[in-house]
Amino acid sequence: MRKKALIKSLFFGIPVLAAFITLACFTQADLAALYDQDNDDRAIEEISAAIKAKPYDQDALFYRGILYYGKSDYDRAIEDFSAAIKIKPDDHYALCMRGLVYVFKGNYDRAIEDFSTVLKIKPDHRALYARGNAYAEKGNYDQAIEDFSAAVKTKPDDIDTLYRRVYTRYLGLYFKNVAWVDILYRRGYAYYKKGNYDKAIEDYNAAIMIKPDDQDILNSRELAYYAKANSELFSDFTDNRDGKKYKTVVIGTQTWMAENLNYYASGSKCYNNNLVNCQKYGRLYDWNTAMKVCPIGWHLPSKEEWQILTHFAGGDEVAGKKLKAKNVWDDYEGNSGKGTNDYGFFALPGGFDSSNLSFNSTTGLYRHSNCSGYFSCVGDDGNWWLSSESNSHNAYHILILPEDDGVHYAPNGIKDILFSVRCLQDLNFGDKSITTIKEE
Repeated sequence: MRKKALIKSLFFGIPVLAAFITLACFTQADLAALYDQDNDDRAIEEISAAIKAKPYDQDALFYRGILYYGKSDYDRAIEDFSAAIKIKPDDHYALCMRGLVYVFKGNYDRAIEDFSTVLKIKPDHRALYARGNAYAEKGNYDQAIEDFSAAVKTKPDDIDTLYRRVYTRYLGLYFKNVAWVDILYRRGYAYYKKGNYDKAIEDYNAAIMIKPDDQDILNSRELAYYAKANSELFSDFTDNRDGKKYKTVVIGTQTWMAENLNYYASGSKCYNNNLVNCQKYGRLYDWNTAMKVCPIGWHLPSKEEWQILTHFAGGDEVAGKKLKAKNVWDDYEGNSGKGTNDYGFFALPGGFDSSNLSFNSTTGLYRHSNCSGYFSCVGDDGNWWLSSESNSHNAYHILILPEDDGVHYAPNGIKDILFSVRCLQDLNFGDKSITTIKEE
């Protein structure tokens, strides 16, 4: 089977292949048919038998790599993509897919190397966008901005024409490809991380003109506006393990990260296995990983430390609304679930993942009909691990909901479930004795 036929039979049904992968490796025309993921194990068995009979079947290796990628088995996916590339070194599909898997694993240098090779073979805005994302994840925001800007200019309309059309409210009629929104959104993110809030707001405004109801872009613009107006409240912290930068904010006597942790650790996941969700909501971690994933100088807060925060914010009954971001949160029964973000905490509804549980039933985990499946409740629930244990199987987690203003301390978090992590700065910052996950 030819490579494009394989792509058509695979990609549209794999949830990880959202905006990032669509732009990074393929056109919309490639994403034509649905793929039944329920049969992926059987498909791997059948393809493995074919590869055993014909070890140099490049398409079969690529196909199996895609299936492993869809199962989040990244090491095997890389192994198959590498074997496919060895047979055909100029296969830009396999190179791009391997680069994307390297991004998921946090190996940004290898990803950039693969995307750069793709650009030599087939230069276009998708590969520039992919490499720009890898640079942004690495913390090299100048190079990310350069790639995103070049991606815009590879289209027939230059950036000046783009902005003219944006501000005359006709851009949506000229550009049907979501690529424009994503490039502008991601470049705005890079400008925001650099502290160039005016440029970030400019790009977010342009993206909002194309997609005026996109809650993620609206929330990102809110971040930029808030940081610009309250620059004295925020500081920047660079995680030396991977180069990522985080906004930090002083609330009362505590210093918090103003965003969820997004550090790759073994077993951690992006919501729905979609890299874009890691960039929006941070990664999801099981409790044992959460206990040691914060960088040196920071830690997973206890129940008592969260109570200090909520007391400063007016008490458990009202603190949730004051900590929630103004956008992204779903409404509940006709009432707004959004917050007021009084202190720059920017609590986001990152959902959770229960696929690590040893039993199939998830009864009791879902409160609403829109929360179902292993990956659940993004946009609806915010869940953050606490260091406080209930027993050997359960630990406390913070639960913030759209239907009330409170902060809830849930004692029944099964330690294998994946929740968000928000790090709190140590009072004795610089204590090197703290156990933390090192760069992998």
